[in-house]
Amino acid sequence: LVINGAECEPYITADDMLMQVRADEVIAGTLLLSYILHHPARLVIGVEDNKPKAIAALQAAVIKAQAEGKNTRATSKDSVIEVVSVPTKYPSGGAKQLIQILTGREVPHGHHSADIGATCVNVGTVVAAWRAVRYGVDGELIDFGIQESVPFPHLLGELLEFVDDVVDDLDCRQEVAHAHTILREGTSA
Repeated sequence: LVINGAECEPYITADDMLMQVRADEVIAGTLLLSYILHHPARLVIGVEDNKPKAIAALQAAVIKAQAEGKNTRATSKDSVIEVVSVPTKYPSGGAKQLIQILTGREVPHGHHSADIGATCVNVGTVVAAWRAVRYGVDGELIDFGIQESVPFPHLLGELLEFVDDVVDDLDCRQEVAHAHTILREGTSA
């Protein structure tokens, strides 16, 4: 499992800031995805070398999780999650490029990373998955447009408004109605 903490474009800092201020959630989300994926052999977070604060925050979060017994394998006390510094070189933040840098394996043209036994997930997705499981509809998600946490119902409401013009074309009006029910009544709706 490769966690992509390398920004794919110069001058974008959302992932960098997320890793600095929510490093514990990046680690918790990585462990969650590891569980969902039946514990891949390797968990590695790739971060560009021009993000020393993010690297330090993630390393501290790894040590903290390990001290709490959350970041070890049952057969070993060794850390499960590796935080690896990668060269800041465009386009090293692309999923296929990062997988090759960290694993030495190349994703063939026209194929997916899963075809070579790898999965690559962005740090924002990892944190969002953790926060959704941990807090449900009472929690907050990160609105990357404004780089702030916002209540989940607000963000989902915006998304539902955004897609409303095509809901009937996609034949998913019932699913959208159920999403509105969840917003009103909670996740057991």
